Amino acid sequence: MVSFNRQSFRVGRLMLAALLVPVLQSGAVAQLGEVVGNRALLPGDVSVEPLPGGGGYALRITPHIGTNVTMPVDMSYVCTVLANGVEIGSTVVPLVYTGQGGEVFAVSCLPFCLRNCRFPRVCIQIRRWCICISRAQTQLIVLPSGGGPGQPGVGPGSVLTVHLTALPGSLPEDLTSDDALTITIPSACLADVASDGLDTTYTPNGSVGPEDLDAFISGFIAGNAAVADVASDGLDTTRNPNGSVGSEDLDAFIGSFIAC
Repeated sequence: MVSFNRQSFRVGRLMLAALLVPVLQSGAVAQLGEVVGNRALLPGDVSVEPLPGGGGYALRITPHIGTNVTMPVDMSYVCTVLANGVEIGSTVVPLVYTGQGGEVFAVSCLPFCLRNCRFPRVCIQIRRWCICISRAQTQLIVLPSGGGPGQPGVGPGSVLTVHLTALPGSLPEDLTSDDALTITIPSACLADVASDGLDTTYTPNGSVGPEDLDAFISGFIAGNAAVADVASDGLDTTRNPNGSVGSEDLDAFIGSFIAC
């Protein structure tokens, strides 16, 4: 777990290795003479929840990482967090990646994607390469509710932006359009589960409205725990998922939706 105070993040040094199935023909890289990679934040890669007992929030960051080679590559990165546009801290995450590799596309990445990038892997194109990116280890950062001089406190409705940049000396970032993700700290209301009625994952927006009802009901019918698993008991008044969707979620959601 990574702890956060008003001065800086305190992070333990981690060395990660994603051991995936090699699919790259080694001659391809030798012929093209380039190594490309991507550190990405995709929808669902960042989440925030109140700490048990209050006093702050647990921010979980699980980036997607990938390269076009099967040899170890330094993919270390700097993770920076902003609250309402003001930087509140950053941390270095050491990462040695041994990936599944990629291949050069001819016309379309589709054949490679279908063959190699089945869920939860994600297929992307970097210049002339098709590669799979996969989830790396989660970073847990504790954000206290109180702020400090020049630094905002965080609470319901606070907008958090997480940004990844390549650590100097590591493999440069080739695709920067997916390096940042913004989420909103949800309201204290359990029924705040969505920002859009079509959301299929937990995406609170800090308030309760029809989008939450639409998303929850759809998720409840589909048995989608990513959005409809909100309680362990029908009397819960704060988010308390138990890993499955059942009557307790419906009871707790309805009670919370009416109360909020």
